[in-house]
Amino acid sequence: EAKFVCVERLNTFLTLSQSEEDGEGRPLGRRPTAADALAATGPIHPNWPYSGRIKFDAVTLSYSSSTSPVLKDLSFEVRPGMKLGIIGRTGSGKSSIGDALFRIKELRSGNIYIDDVNITSVPLARLRNSLCVIPQDAAIFKNTIRFNLDPGNSHSDDSLWQALEKVGLKTCIESLDTYVALSIGQKQLLSIARAILRPSV
Repeated sequence: EAKFVCVERLNTFLTLSQSEEDGEGRPLGRRPTAADALAATGPIHPNWPYSGRIKFDAVTLSYSSSTSPVLKDLSFEVRPGMKLGIIGRTGSGKSSIGDALFRIKELRSGNIYIDDVNITSVPLARLRNSLCVIPQDAAIFKNTIRFNLDPGNSHSDDSLWQALEKVGLKTCIESLDTYVALSIGQKQLLSIARAILRPSV
């Protein structure tokens, strides 16, 4: 069963349309709908997201029109600072919650709000830059500490060192320009330091 789930996800990825958008968060080629108009929340605050409150409201999602929903009428709320554990067997829809948040797949029905803003009204690039995932298996590149922390080279050295200090890695690293040679646990901490550098949910 787990292997078929992997095949399904690969097929979904291969058939994804381009993520280009019209500047208002809608993929190109898709006409605005009544739901888009209802979901619009006006100008988005420049500091959005500011607290990280997430609300799923009757969310239904499926990976194709011919398959059963992987999320069906799902509603829950995650308040700022709250820790939430989601458990379930393989294929029960745990990963699909992340897909819905990142708008990898558009919802069949329902809405998702982050800090009271419907995510369909947020430009896709801004939405995805405002979210951060720290995977169980740390995604680390075979490159320098600097590149892994800040691939866009948008932060000062002081900011990078501060992030490393917050996760307890500062004493383990001699230079930001050394190549990654860390244990599995240290790589996980490096992923957390990377997340700290980004103002995200």
